[in-house]
Amino acid sequence: MKSRYLIATVLASGLAVFNANKANAVEGSAELILGNNSSTLDIKLSEDFTKIFGFFGRNIAKVDHKNQVSNFTIVDITMKGYKGLASVAEFQYDQDIGLVPRLGAEYYFERGNFNLFLLATAGIKEGDIQIVTNLQYTPRIVDKKQIFGNLEAVTGLSKNGHDYSIQKIRLGLKMDSNILGIGLELNEDGNEGEISYNLGPFYLRKF
Repeated sequence: MKSRYLIATVLASGLAVFNANKANAVEGSAELILGNNSSTLDIKLSEDFTKIFGFFGRNIAKVDHKNQVSNFTIVDITMKGYKGLASVAEFQYDQDIGLVPRLGAEYYFERGNFNLFLLATAGIKEGDIQIVTNLQYTPRIVDKKQIFGNLEAVTGLSKNGHDYSIQKIRLGLKMDSNILGIGLELNEDGNEGEISYNLGPFYLRKF
């Protein structure tokens, strides 16, 4: 429980810093989920350097019920192409694996309250494939209140077949830049598809 309060404190401090620098062009979000098996702080930042080149950064810090801490960082450099397409140079850092460079492409589509994001990359060293799909739907209820629904699905493939799949489901209420609701995360490991889950309330702040 102490770790959960620590994460909440870090989140609040981070939001204060980002709000203080709101005048710059950086956009992003910070999400805290308090699950039955682990608590996660997920911070995303993005910025367009020019009309062609952009940056995306993401850090996922997790503490499980045994107080074991894990950290995963992603940095993407993107070059925009035609109608939502972009080429991507990605660098992933895992505390157990180290730095993993990847190359790939992404696609973004938005219409009304719906948006779709697709990303496919291949590891330069190992040649493994990672596919990321994100679907988001935010229909308006009244005034500035919206229903918030989001699905993020990540699949890892290698010469051994299916390595892992992760599905992150969020359902909640969006009020301006604040989103509060219930989150469910499903993790499937290996070809046998052993499934574990994490369920709990989440709070997301966009800035």
